[in-house]
Amino acid sequence: MKPGWYWLTKDEKKLFIQTLRDLRVPYGFSSNWKNIVSSDFKELKNKKPHDYHVLMQHLLFMLIQHAFKDKKKIRDIIISLLTFFSAPCSKVVDIETLMSLERGMAKTLCKVEKKFPPSVFVVMMHLPIHLAYESRVNGHEPF
Repeated sequence: MKPGWYWLTKDEKKLFIQTLRDLRVPYGFSSNWKNIVSSDFKELKNKKPHDYHVLMQHLLFMLIQHAFKDKKKIRDIIISLLTFFSAPCSKVVDIETLMSLERGMAKTLCKVEKKFPPSVFVVMMHLPIHLAYESRVNGHEPF
């Protein structure tokens, strides 16, 4: 069976993980990624909750752009999702930004549904549409 167009090849996956392993960040920003990436570049191990936060909020933007250089479709979809999730989690939440992200999320979810297999589009995928609305109505909620 031929892998989907959204899959990383072994070389691309190794480049993705190796880029993360070679990453140097300021002291106290996150853990040392050399200790988190396994020696055979197959997995991330011993992550703390703060490492997940740093990875999702800051590092995935760079890593996705680096790993998916030739796959613009998937890169744009994932970066659109990451941008959406970083807005409600910021220190200062702009209402107009949330409204524009809320309008754009429906289009992004349509792209996810078109480009990815049905197994990716689970019941929970519709919740981002409500997240921006809840942030607007209830005020800033730290996640």
